[in-house]
Amino acid sequence: MHFAFSVVFFGFLTLFGRCAADNHKEHLARKLHATIPDWINEQINEDFAPFRNASISRSELQNYYETHSTDLFLVKFTIRNNKIHTECKVKNSGIEYRSEAFEKALRDIAEVAPLPDAVFLISMHDAFGIAAKVPIFGMCKRYPDKATILIPDFDALRAKFQVLKRKDLTRYAPSWERKRNQLIWRGSTAQGSLDGELMRPDNVHRFSRVILCGLSQSYPHLIDAKFTFFAQGGEHIPSLQAFQAKSMPFEELMLYKYQIFIDGNVSAYSASGWKFFTNSLIFKPESQWIQWYYGALKPYVHYIPIKEDLADLVEKVQWARDHDGEAKALAKNCREFALTHLTLPDNLLYLYWAISQYSHLYFVD
Repeated sequence: MHFAFSVVFFGFLTLFGRCAADNHKEHLARKLHATIPDWINEQINEDFAPFRNASISRSELQNYYETHSTDLFLVKFTIRNNKIHTECKVKNSGIEYRSEAFEKALRDIAEVAPLPDAVFLISMHDAFGIAAKVPIFGMCKRYPDKATILIPDFDALRAKFQVLKRKDLTRYAPSWERKRNQLIWRGSTAQGSLDGELMRPDNVHRFSRVILCGLSQSYPHLIDAKFTFFAQGGEHIPSLQAFQAKSMPFEELMLYKYQIFIDGNVSAYSASGWKFFTNSLIFKPESQWIQWYYGALKPYVHYIPIKEDLADLVEKVQWARDHDGEAKALAKNCREFALTHLTLPDNLLYLYWAISQYSHLYFVD
């Protein structure tokens, strides 16, 4: 009896997964039949601008891959007759997980619409900022880097914003009235300093995540920020141990009115994407790191901007508490942005248009 139940149960999960995947593809098909959204068109045009009037050598593209594949974690993707093939010289590095996300995304798109024939390189590095004569796709770049063509990151293409086990964040978010009027943050010490340096005992005050945790101690009624994991030297710095706490489940994190969208070593990827869906007000520090959708985010429309060193964070959290109706409206705008820009079909759509625009560049030999 137990075995029979297990077979039925896991059969249901498989069917559920297939239905969810088919649903994403149906949404993607509808979006592909519409015109390209302005925000996607603008970002892609900006990224491709340096290559518009240049002839790109296929042999130079191949040579760049052969020369830099290991140090830049480059994966070569080839699309022929709507079939996707990959080549990667880096083995047992962990980038396979990232590469597989892009390969699956391209296969999902190919089931909905034909992809153009193309050969291109994607850097699986956290960020790609090396000047290159050939276009390189990447998940993040430091503005105003012109070497990288932005595309959704591997977590976005795996729909990692879906952090709840039994609820779909595109359909569910806690009501504003249920939330506590504090800013919440939990995360690791993995981060570069405001000066770009690695963490040491004498420079921890230059890390915005450390600053955030310090503000939490000084203003506990406004901010609750703690480290749940020590990395990149943070585990060896005694002064940081006072900021340690256990992880909180996502269900609990969502029950706070204010979230902070704070960089790690680069953009925070999956640690941040889910926050846009939660019907909470986002506070976003100034940053040179950008991802594919940042150009569409509007300050004081979708989020509250704050200084990179968090100097005005306390003041602006207090403003949100004092202006609850306006804060609630901004939180609603943020969620609506996520529902129209950051769902899995939107991410696949962006990748499709980026590859399509790439295929229109002028290649020689």
